[in-house]
Amino acid sequence: MKSDPDIDGEVRYDLSNGVATISICREHKRNALTPRHFSRLVDLLEKAASEASVRAIVLTGEGERAFCSGADISSKDVFWQGLEEGTTTGLGDYLRCCRLLSKPLIGRINGHCYAGGLGLLAACDLAVACDDVRFCLPEIKLGLFPYVVLAGFDNRVSRMALTSLALSGLPISAAKALEIGMISHCVPRAELDETLMNLMRELILQPALLISEGLRALKGQDSQAYMNSIDAAEARIRALASERHPFAVK
Repeated sequence: MKSDPDIDGEVRYDLSNGVATISICREHKRNALTPRHFSRLVDLLEKAASEASVRAIVLTGEGERAFCSGADISSKDVFWQGLEEGTTTGLGDYLRCCRLLSKPLIGRINGHCYAGGLGLLAACDLAVACDDVRFCLPEIKLGLFPYVVLAGFDNRVSRMALTSLALSGLPISAAKALEIGMISHCVPRAELDETLMNLMRELILQPALLISEGLRALKGQDSQAYMNSIDAAEARIRALASERHPFAVK
């Protein structure tokens, strides 16, 4: 894993009592990610997967405002140019990596979860969210469509619920996210870490081999169809970017 001092401090890795915690530390950017940050996420997930002492992985954001607001589009011209040139945000690589994980990935949803942040959530096996956070796919309002995020959910959330999110661009509550199966736990903010800790204890008590085999079964023995759907979603994003002028909000 290559070290990049500018990125290492913004996506941090901590290991304690068998739990690897990966934290997005860009609170000033609502924990939005550039392609290099997505790459760092993949590196750290692979690191956690390779360490025998790691029994579970937690993904969270810094602060209380946002878990992750998706791709960093603070420079819209650079963002669109990257898509036009055939590069991706990096979300697809993250999803591919998570599909192959044999250790549970738990989302600690500490704040609002928007756009590509929902893509991060889509790969989590379980997710504990504060009851005051919101979930949203606002891409359509920006001249985009969340193809890759939708592919990442892989039928885990109903098509109708995802259609509503993607076509309206409007947020839903944590209670609604729980109802549609987007998250596994919805708790008051004061109970977030206690709930997460109890969940970690339960997971670590289970036989590691059974957890690993169970995750493989739940994700499907053959993940090629999933990988193909991510590839196709990225191709649609590139095609949309190449024809963005009629759609994009200037």
